[in-house]
Parts: sequence; structure tokens; C-alpha cells
Amino acid sequence: MPEEALFCPHCGEKQPFNKGVHELKTYLDLKLPIIPQLREQFFLSLKIRIEREHPAIVFHVVAERIYTSGFRDELSAEFEKLAVSIEDDLKMEIISIPFLNHKVENLFENLIDLFLLRHVQDLISNAFPIDILKFQHLLPGELDWVSLIAAYLQPALSGVRYYMNFKTLDPQKIKQFTTYFLFPEPLEKIYFVADLSLLANGSEGFALTDKAIYWKAPFKKEKSIPYHLIREVRAEKSWLLLNDHFFNANAFLNSRLMRLLSKLIRLSR
Repeated sequence: MPEEALFCPHCGEKQPFNKGVHELKTYLDLKLPIIPQLREQFFLSLKIRIEREHPAIVFHVVAERIYTSGFRDELSAEFEKLAVSIEDDLKMEIISIPFLNHKVENLFENLIDLFLLRHVQDLISNAFPIDILKFQHLLPGELDWVSLIAAYLQPALSGVRYYMNFKTLDPQKIKQFTTYFLFPEPLEKIYFVADLSLLANGSEGFALTDKAIYWKAPFKKEKSIPYHLIREVRAEKSWLLLNDHFFNANAFLNSRLMRLLSKLIRLSR
């Protein structure tokens, strides 16, 4: 297993991360049959997702629904297609471990989203809208970022002050955010800002651009992390840790931001 792997493929335990390189575990041994490995790794990925983002749900209940819902057939078809694609890449000698990991991870993330939204919504508190599925197969250049962020975060239901139309935003408000925590690079596009300050003065909050997340928590220094350098987003009690840095919006937004950041991290590679 490479040193930069985040989780052991067998036990799911966190592994060391090296030099800020976001390279996930090696999913497959190409000397062995591919489909049984895909099946095993998918269930491990599903287990990690449930334990990380939906800890109140018992995993075996979720796993059983793969069979009772008929989703197993869809999994088998997708695994077969990916196995054929990998075998073709091997014949053409155009495959690499990072490329292979990216293909497998994208498939798993999309299938888990599809499965949870279709067949496990009744078990999930603070459930996501089915609309997020329309973004599954789009490339970064094809995305409407505002629609993507709105679909994942559902900010109108979040109970916080937020801004997504910066063409009409009061310049004084923009100045507040850029004074306290939002320091984008030239030409960086700002798509979303949440003002979490008690006085509505922009002194605390978070922002999402096309490159990074920026935020300022109470009594903490402002932080920012480019999406491609986010190695871990972890729930801790009522807050999140982004690369071990404290983040907290509220319970509604925290769970949604975890899923959105997973999407943005993959798009940034």
C-alpha cells in the first residue's frame, strides 16, 4: 500500500498521508480477477461512507437492501463494464495506478449516491435531494457550479445568511468577507459565501470558489485549502475536520458540505 493511502482496503483504518499528495489507496491487484475485487472494495467503500456520514444507520441493514432492492444487478452490470474497460486499457498499455484509482473511485461514489438516494432515503436523516444525481457524469468544464452547490447544500433550508449572486452583492459586503477570510487568487471565481457571524458583518463564515474552500471559525485563524489538497473531511461530534482543521457551519450544512467536498475533490484531479 502506498504511504499516501488514506484507508487500508482491508480494515478501513486511516493511514499516513505523505507531502500533501492526494492519492487514494490502490483498489485492485491487476494480476487477480477484477470483478470479485470490485465487489469487495465497493462494499468496503459503502461501509466507510455509512460509518463516516451516517453513523446512526446500522451497516448490515443498508447492505441487505442491495439485494432486496435489486440494486445488485445494477452493480454487476457496472462492474462488468469497468472490468472490460480496464482490460482494454491494459492491452493498450495506457493504464496507471492513479488513473485506475480515479476510475474505480468515481464509479463507487456514483453508485453509492445512486443507491442511497433511491433505496435508503427512509433511513437517512437530513437526506439529500435526488437532483444531485444529474451532476454525476459531468466534467468540470460542463458544470454549472452555482447549480451544483445549490443542489448539494440546499442553502435556502440551512437557516444561515448566504450569497450566490456576486454581481448584485453590495460591495461593502464583499469587502467584509475579503477582510476576514476570503482571499481568492486573481481570476478565481467565487460561487458561494455563507455569513455565520452573529452581527452579520462577515467576520465568520465560509466560501466556495472554483479552486478552494475558505473559512473563518470563532476564535480561530482564517483557513483555506485547495480542493486537490484536501486529504480528509471527517465528522467529529457536531463539527467537521478538514485536514484536521476545525470547521463548523451547522448540522444541516456540515453533512451536505462533506458530500459536496467529496465531489469537488474528485473534480479537481
